[in-house]
Amino acid sequence: TTIWRTYYNVITKCNLALDVDRDGNGNPFNLDMRSDDYIHNYTRQVAEYHFCRAFSYFSLIRIFAPPYNHNGENNQKAIPLKDVYNEELGTIEAIYDLIISDLKYAKENLPDQFTLNSWNNVAGYECGRANKWVATSLLGKVYFLMGKYAEAKAEFDAVIDYAEATGTYKLEAPKDPFNKEKAQDVPKESIWEFNS
Repeated sequence: TTIWRTYYNVITKCNLALDVDRDGNGNPFNLDMRSDDYIHNYTRQVAEYHFCRAFSYFSLIRIFAPPYNHNGENNQKAIPLKDVYNEELGTIEAIYDLIISDLKYAKENLPDQFTLNSWNNVAGYECGRANKWVATSLLGKVYFLMGKYAEAKAEFDAVIDYAEATGTYKLEAPKDPFNKEKAQDVPKESIWEFNS
């Protein structure tokens, strides 16, 4: 199906990029690691690859595999687990372990919000791009669906605390989230917009 092909295409591209990063010891292009380019672009991009791979596997496993068993074994083979050089049927547990690992990495390495400057200071640049709070929210959702409610609550509480402290996210009048027509007019209720 298109969903299968699309998400594995994303996974393959993320794996290739993460392999370059790993082979280059986190700096394959010899950037000045104190520079804005490294801090605000390179490390963010690596974190976005982790997020995109996690999102893709999470989408695939919910469609093409049995649900995570809260109280039992999750060792049945489910969907392909790929890296650059190998592909094997991964267990439900192994896929969820990778999803959690990738989302934790993304959460720790994505910015709270994007730093906009010159080339990316355009309307809509942030739309569809994950930040720390998008990764935190998705991690909470993954934990919730795994039946790990205390872990899920901790992630959701962190998002709520950030939202209340910054005003970045908040509830709006019922119609307001749905009447935005320009990319730069992001509804306050929306943590992440995704167009498939």
